[in-house]
Formats: sequence, C-alpha cells, structure tokens
Amino acid sequence: GINAEYMGTVFNRIIEVMSGDRDPLYQSPQSVQSPSSSKRCCPFCSSTKIWVFAIVLTLVGLSLIGVAQWVTPYIDEQIEDGIRDFVNLSLDGQINGKDSYKGWSDFHDSNAPPVYFNVYMFNITNPVEYLTGKEELKVKEVGPFVYREYREKLNVTFGRTHAGKPIVTYQDYIYYVFDKFASPYPEDTPIVSANLVFQALNGLLRVWASGNPMTLGGFVAAYSDVTQFGFNNTDFSRLFTTQSTADLIWNGYQDINLNVLVQAGFAPNNLSAPYVGNITDQQKYTIPYDSIYTGEENDADARSYFSYHEQSYLKVSLLDPTNVANPPLSLPLWGTDEANFVTGGDATQFPSTVFQGGYVHAFISEVMRTVRLKNVGGRTVSINGIDCYRFTIDETELQNIETNPLNAAYYSNGPNGLVNLTRAEQFTPIFVTKPHFFDVDTSSIEKVNGLQPNPMIHESYLDIEPNSGGCLNAAKRLQINLQVSNLTFSGLDGTVYDWFPHLKSNKMRLIPILWMEEVGTMTESQANDFKDSIYKAKSLSYYLLWVGYILGTLLVAFGGVLFTLAMIRKGHEAVQASSPEYFESGYQHAVYGSA
Repeated sequence: GINAEYMGTVFNRIIEVMSGDRDPLYQSPQSVQSPSSSKRCCPFCSSTKIWVFAIVLTLVGLSLIGVAQWVTPYIDEQIEDGIRDFVNLSLDGQINGKDSYKGWSDFHDSNAPPVYFNVYMFNITNPVEYLTGKEELKVKEVGPFVYREYREKLNVTFGRTHAGKPIVTYQDYIYYVFDKFASPYPEDTPIVSANLVFQALNGLLRVWASGNPMTLGGFVAAYSDVTQFGFNNTDFSRLFTTQSTADLIWNGYQDINLNVLVQAGFAPNNLSAPYVGNITDQQKYTIPYDSIYTGEENDADARSYFSYHEQSYLKVSLLDPTNVANPPLSLPLWGTDEANFVTGGDATQFPSTVFQGGYVHAFISEVMRTVRLKNVGGRTVSINGIDCYRFTIDETELQNIETNPLNAAYYSNGPNGLVNLTRAEQFTPIFVTKPHFFDVDTSSIEKVNGLQPNPMIHESYLDIEPNSGGCLNAAKRLQINLQVSNLTFSGLDGTVYDWFPHLKSNKMRLIPILWMEEVGTMTESQANDFKDSIYKAKSLSYYLLWVGYILGTLLVAFGGVLFTLAMIRKGHEAVQASSPEYFESGYQHAVYGSA
C-alpha cells in the first residue's frame, strides 16, 4: 500500500522536477544516484526553506486580504467625502469658489448644465364654430418657441439654522433669452387663444360677489355698458383674443374689458395676465427669498426647501370680497396643513440613498405643491455613459378625490389627471395637466381635436445618478388649460345676461392654452469629468477589493499547500537521516517497480 515513505519519495521527485533537475524516469536504473550522495541546488531542498517560503506567501496573501478589507473602505469613504463636498452647500464653498457652489449659484458657469425652456402654443382654428356650438374645439400646436434659461442666485446668505440644520437663503433670479435660430417661429406670431383677462375678471367677480351680492349686479351693469366706449362687446371678444406669442407668454396684454371695469371700480389696474412672465434686470432684487437646507448636518436634507418665496407654510393673497380697495386677505393655499408645508427638494439634487423602485419628493413651484415621483419598474437609463434611475410623477398625485381621497387637500374635484390652480390663481379657473391631456381621463372632458398625447415627448421625468443623488437629466412638462362654461347673470335692473349659451354641457370644458417644457442634461464633457472623479475611483476600489481577496486567498491557499509539503518533506528527511539505504531502495522500487 501507499505509505508515508512512498509519498515522501513522490513529493521529493515533484520538487526536483519543479527545480529543473532531469526527470529520472528517463534515466536508467543504474544511473540513479543515492539521494544522500546527490547534491541538490533547488531552494526547496529542505523543509526549513519550504516553511519560510510558505510563511512568506501566507503573509503576503493575508496582507492583500487586509488591504482589500481595510483600504478599499477608506477609498470609498474618500469618494463619499468628495460627493458630499460636491453636493452640500457651504460658506467655504462660496468663499473659495468651489465648483459645487458655482454650478448651483450661476447657470452661466461651465459647471452648470445648460437648460432650455420650450413653449408650444395652441392656436384655436375654429373659434366662431366652437362658440356657436357647431363644432368641437379644434387646436393646432405652434412651436416650439425656444428660450435659453438662466438662473442666478442673488444675495446668498449662510448662517441661519432651523432645528439645528444649516440653511442658505437667496433670491432665485430666473430669466429667459429667445433663441431665434432654434425656433421655427418668431415671437410676434399671432395666436388665437382664450381670453385670460376676462376669465381672471370672472374669477374675481365670484370672490367679490360672495361678500357683497350687489357687486355682481354692478359688475354686470358696468361690463354691459362697454359699448359706450366704442367697443363692440360680444361673446367672441369675451372668450377669445388674438395676441402675439410674446404677449401671451411674457408681456401680458391690456383688454378693453379690464379698462372699463377699472374705471368703474370693479377691478384692480394691474391685471395683464401673462402666462409665465419674465423678470427684468430692474425687478430682480425685488424677488422674494427662498431658503434651502445646505446638507452640512445631514446629507439627506441637501437642497431641500425650508421656505419658498419666504413661506414655509403656503398662503394665498385673495382680494377682500367686501371691498376691492381693502388689503388682500392671507389665507391657506391648500386644504390641509400637510399640503401647505413646503417640503421636498429643488429637483436638482437628492439623497444618495435613492434606490430602484423607490420614491423622491420635489417641490414644483409652477403648481405650488410637493410632488412624489417614483422609479417605476426599476427603470434605468444611460446619460452619456452614466447609469441613472428614471423617476416619473406617481400616478396617485394626479388622481381625483374619488380615486384618491387624500387629494381633497388639493381640491381635485375634476377628472383624473388635473391639478386645480383655481385658488392659487385668484379663482381664475386654470388647470394644469400633462401635455396633450396625456394621462387625463378625457371621458369627463369635452373633446378637443388636434391633441396627440405621446409619453415619449409629453412625460415629465428626473434621471438621478444613485451614487451622488444628482439629477443629470430632466424634463418638466406642463400644460396650462382654461376652464370655460356658460355664464348667466342678473343685472341691477333685473336683466338676465346669458353669456356663452352654447357652452352648456354636462362635461368639463377645457381650452388648452400652451404647454411648456424645461429640459436640461449633463453635457458629454461634464459626464466625462463626473466619470473620472467618481466612477474611476469606484472602479479602483471595486477591483482592488476583488483582486485583493482573490489573489490573497490564492496565496494563502498555496502557502497552505507548501506547509503540507514542508511537513511531508520533514518526515522524509527524518527517514533519510535514519536509514538512507532503505530510502534509496524504497525510492527505486517506487519509481521503477520490482525487477
């Protein structure tokens, strides 16, 4: 049978072969010398040297495992510190002009991604036929009107805290520059649209009439007498207007209806009704202040709102229904405290704890509320070679009170898919939807011809990089709609005024005005810088971890094999020392067999 002497002989020959000695299998039995008389040059000749080499390999292997276990977390910690330094805002960043501060505070800076503001107008092509009830509303999309959006943070102040968390306060100056080369239409393009001025006055009328019923009759009487000013007052002029795109979006426009009512004392003289409005250089220092958390105390709070336009609890200024000359009344905007508290991020930065299938919250100033977004199905997209999680508006956010009773706080009494801004807009019946009524329950809305909803171009989304929490690509897309309906009033003399009689309907009538998108993405050069600073370091840490573990484990395992060889070799040496003749004969018998 195989015994220790035989195994020692075999391992001895293996070592000789590894050391380069001629294989004795190719020698004649007569040429084989006694091991005791053979001079060996192999470094493994003795068990002591094998022990030393085994110890060295084991120590090197353990060192590599130690590097993998202790050094890679250190590298990861340094990466996290770098991300934290980039994400968080601080006075030090302001003083030293760090890239993170410059990219946040000034969108002219090379560290800020370019942002574009695109507007698509809906031109009404059959206003007469619609008003007379002969046809359904028909619209044609005109656009885009392309603008470069710039943001600049003014009067940035650090030092305040809330509940121990540092806050930075600033004025968010946003302005837009028309890009005539990227726009297929000029800004003076005429658009037939709904008359927002009249609808705004109608909303104010309802407020005033709630406090003073006589106001209603006086309003109607004054409005009905506009013909004395040489203006032919008709349902058409009340419902529709033709204005340039620039006036509808930015400048606003004066309407003869408004002028008459101002003179009669039934309307303020500052209604011009632009849908967006552009702040002039002279007006920028009058912008209300915003405050966000810096993230220095807690990374998860970085760039989350503490207050918007100097309000941490949202309120709306409504005209006193008893007297338009009185100071406005300050009332809660939404129906619950939870809905009125300003929370959520500014949609540029989120915690690095975002995960697939999870949620994030952002405060959307256009609709004056915090919105929850979800990574549906764990969807991942690549932005210039960087993997991001795509978040879209959670469907529950736009459900009506029948589907989601919690949305009663936002007065969501209409069909699914609408955001009711009537209260926020001084009771002007404005409703925000996704473009082209995408995701809107149109079964409860009078049909509008010319709309073609497409999720590829009408869905809003945020693409968030999970390591940093940064939003690398985004599109915010909203459509502004005006609700219209039949209006019936009684004047002071008892005369009944029936405006828009053909608009009587059991369904909600919405006239699309425009849809707009705010889009921005990290440039390729910015993406390369990001990958160099984050991904390469992450890759180094990852490979160092696995190479350390794998190579270290292999070396430790090989060291274990050598320990075993050394033990066998030591036993073999003991046999040689005690009985060299027996070893020689046993060796020859083991290798060549018996004669």
